[in-house]
Amino acid sequence: ICIMGDGVIMAQGTPSEIFAKKDVIKECGLELPVSAKLADSLRQEGVPLPNGILTKEELSKALCELLQKI
Repeated sequence: ICIMGDGVIMAQGTPSEIFAKKDVIKECGLELPVSAKLADSLRQEGVPLPNGILTKEELSKALCELLQKI
């Protein structure tokens, strides 16, 4: 994936690599996927989720794994 801004390549890589660069995403006027935003919010509240969550399937899998540990 490539992200362009003002005719210049701002970032290039896999979806996980690209969406990890939140400052570049915002600078280019893009938004994180909803699942990634929710995962970030949960991490900020202390929920130990792995980085790189982009899809609802990845988020639900990570949450189910956490619940199994409780």
